[in-house]
Amino acid sequence: MRNEEIEKKAIPIILILFFFIFGELEVFLKSKAIQSRQKETGSVLLATLKDNSLIYYDPKDINWTTDNIAEIWIRMILGEENKEKSISFLIQQGVPSEKAEKLYEKKELYGIDIKNKKIKDMEDVYYTQQKEIIYVFKFPDNASNWRDIIPHTIGELLYRLCKSKKEQKE
Repeated sequence: MRNEEIEKKAIPIILILFFFIFGELEVFLKSKAIQSRQKETGSVLLATLKDNSLIYYDPKDINWTTDNIAEIWIRMILGEENKEKSISFLIQQGVPSEKAEKLYEKKELYGIDIKNKKIKDMEDVYYTQQKEIIYVFKFPDNASNWRDIIPHTIGELLYRLCKSKKEQKE
C-alpha cells in the first residue's frame, strides 16, 4: 500500500478515536464537577433530565411528619426547557420579566406517603444564581392533592429514598 492510501484510511480512524476520547473526557470532567458540587453541598445527584436539568437532594432534608409521611426537598438546576417553562410561570404569577429572567434554580418540597405510595406538591421556591429568592409558590394544602406515584418518575425515586430511610430507622 502506498502512503497516500494509508493516510486516507487512517484519517477517519484517527478522527473517530479523537471524538471518542474527547467525548469520554467531557463525560469524565462533568462527573468530576458533579462530585465536587456534591462534596461542597452535601447533596446527591438524583437525576439528569433530558434538557440537562440536574436534580439533587440532601439526605438531611428529609423530615418525617408522621411515621409514614415524609417531606423532602429537591434542588433543580434548570436546563433550558425547564427554565423557559418556569420563567413563563413566574411572569404569569406577576413577577416582572427582568426579575424572572434571572432564574437559575428552584427547590421543590414534596410530601411522600410511604404507606399508601402517594405524593403531593407542597412548595416551589425560585432562585437566582446568587441564591436570592425570586418567588415562593405554596400549593393548596388539602387531601385531594395526594396522587399516586407514577413508575419511572422523580416521584418514584423520592418514594424509594424515603422508604429506604424509614427502613433504616426501624
